[in-house]
Amino acid sequence: MEKIVIFIPIILFFGLFLVLILVFLGFVIRLISRSKSESWSGVITDKQHTTSHNSDTDHLDHFYFLVVKQDGGRERKVGLSSQIWDQFSVGDKITKPSGQLFPHKVSS
Repeated sequence: MEKIVIFIPIILFFGLFLVLILVFLGFVIRLISRSKSESWSGVITDKQHTTSHNSDTDHLDHFYFLVVKQDGGRERKVGLSSQIWDQFSVGDKITKPSGQLFPHKVSS
């Protein structure tokens, strides 16, 4: 009986921890699948590169964005890796088909 009383808080803690991990993973999977299911096209109006200094690790983080004016007139900011960002120029027509995670160039 004493062993059960000791292990109940431990079991509850790890059970709650497991539930939190599963909720987080479900959220990440939902975001990725939602992003992959979207499709849009437009013209790049701006390329942005920002940096952020992490004072804890003394590391400089780089963030790359394309500002795209979609065919419907709405403006969208797309975050990309530096390798993909380098492939695009302002004025390029791009499309992001459903089922793919990143856009690709249609024409210049």
